Amino acid sequence: MKKQFLFLFCGLALFFSLSAAMCETETPEPAEPVLVDYTCKCTYVPDALGPNAGEPNKEETNIIKAERNSEASVKCSQLNGKYSGQFFGGTCLLQ
Repeated sequence: MKKQFLFLFCGLALFFSLSAAMCETETPEPAEPVLVDYTCKCTYVPDALGPNAGEPNKEETNIIKAERNSEASVKCSQLNGKYSGQFFGGTCLLQ
């Protein structure tokens, strides 16, 4: 009888210790976002009636780092107004 009780007690103790260990698993760290380089080409044209009329266009190429193409597209389009204070209208597009 003592052996059966001891066997049952050890079995229960083992079961509960394994159950507790399974509940205490570590949560994995979130993965770092993977940033991709996107090329954003901008052309700035002087306003026809502004003080820079007749000047050549300004052209720039920028590298945008983003996770997704849609995110890069938004960041690229935000560069459209870079020279608006200098009377240039801009168009920026992902290549």
